[in-house]
Amino acid sequence: DHNQIAQQLIETGWGGSVAENFGSFQGLDTAIAQQLIETGWGGSVVRNLDRFQGLDHKQITQQLIETG
Repeated sequence: DHNQIAQQLIETGWGGSVAENFGSFQGLDTAIAQQLIETGWGGSVVRNLDRFQGLDHKQITQQLIETG
């Protein structure tokens, strides 16, 4: 499951690997996008919005604004 792998990478400090290799992941969900934003990889999320399933663009935009 790509979501589980991505989540484990983010939780262990390897979120950059997920953010830099979105092409290797399929079907990432909103929770992964939020975790990446929270850990400083929001720019990568924005550049790869099409990689996430069920992503609420307004919610992500607001979260990016709030986290700077």
